[in-house]
Amino acid sequence: MTIDHDMDTIRRQNSMATSRVNDPHFARALAAFTLSFRDIQSTTQNKRPNALSLSALANALSALRVHFHRDPPRPLWDRLADFTAAWPGLPPRSPSPIPVRVSAQVFEAFCQDMERPLAEYRATGVLANVWVVAGLGRDERRNAQVLAWFLDNHGNHGQDSLVLRTLLESLEGRLPAGFPRSSHFQRGYKTYVESCPDGDMTNRVDIEITSDDAFVFLELKIGAPERAGQLDRYYQLAKRRANGQAVGVLYITPGGKRREPVRSEERAHIVEISWADVAKALRRSATVLLVDHPVRHYLNQFATHINAL
Repeated sequence: MTIDHDMDTIRRQNSMATSRVNDPHFARALAAFTLSFRDIQSTTQNKRPNALSLSALANALSALRVHFHRDPPRPLWDRLADFTAAWPGLPPRSPSPIPVRVSAQVFEAFCQDMERPLAEYRATGVLANVWVVAGLGRDERRNAQVLAWFLDNHGNHGQDSLVLRTLLESLEGRLPAGFPRSSHFQRGYKTYVESCPDGDMTNRVDIEITSDDAFVFLELKIGAPERAGQLDRYYQLAKRRANGQAVGVLYITPGGKRREPVRSEERAHIVEISWADVAKALRRSATVLLVDHPVRHYLNQFATHINAL
């Protein structure tokens, strides 16, 4: 099979071989190959060729190949032109899609059969979302109030620090070395909404979480733009507040990115996350609660709400 393939290659390049006849090295190689091939042809009329004949043919073919491989390959633009010319005539990779035929009668029967199950499912109340009904919308202050309630270990939801621990643990792989961990809040903490840590109303933090070992500022953005130097001021404020405590700023936006570049000194203390990241942490928190626990539903409903921000 290899001999036939090589012979086809030689035939396709016959014009190239003709141009090389004046090369004495090529002429000798071609003569050696021709003699070896004829020897094989005469031998195979009566019996199988011996190993010496095959070896001689292989050596002659190898010597001949060197001359055919001397020419450089065709330029890419030439081959690309051939491809674009042949492209319209290429067959499709997959057959044409089979048209879907819908029977109106079958679909009507399906809808009628689903009416009762859907009504029973709706009656369970699982489709309700108290946060949508409450009109949180894209209001940053209202959403901050609800998120702070979940994060508060003294909240009347009764889940202690479950949500804060889960949020920080879910971000573990993204938190720099100097950022507070869940272990910093094991001995309890306080949660403040719209806090002014230094008394300056221009430095109003959406959520502040403070313990003896650490404190975290949460800045929430939904539709409002990031004010110039806002996070830098929060970071500088955190540095001034720190008294051996670990400090950090969580910047929460729909896309999880800030507009201003993060300076090198801030990278250990400012972490950018998305509302979708928070939603994942809320859903993970809900999984530890009983299926019919009301707070489980509140967590999942708020996760659904903020995931769409």
